[in-house]
Amino acid sequence: MKNLSIIGIGKLGLCFALTLEKAGYNVLGVDINSDYVNSVNDKSYITTEPDVNEHLAFSKNFMATTSIEEAVRHSDIIFTIVATPTMPDGRYGNNKLKKLFLKLKK
Repeated sequence: MKNLSIIGIGKLGLCFALTLEKAGYNVLGVDINSDYVNSVNDKSYITTEPDVNEHLAFSKNFMATTSIEEAVRHSDIIFTIVATPTMPDGRYGNNKLKKLFLKLKK
C-alpha cells in the first residue's frame, strides 16, 4: 500500500485525502490547527460537505497531524493543497506556498 501525505486538509484537502484513503492508500493529512487535527483523528469533526462525515467515520487508513516532518517521513508521494488567494491585481498569491516550502527546506 502506498503512503501518501496531503499538506493542507481544509475543505478541499480533506475530501481529496478521504477519497485517496477510500481508494486504498495509507494517507496522512497535515494541518496547522491542532484542534481541527484532533477532531479529524477522533472522528468528531462534522462538515456539511457531501459524504465527508461518512467517509471520515469509516476511514481506517487516514490520520492527521500538525507535523510536516512526519508527513515527509511517511510518504511515497506528497500533495500540497494550500490556499492561493487572488491578489488585487488578479494574480494568485503564493505566500502560503512560499512559507510552506521554506519550512520544508530547513
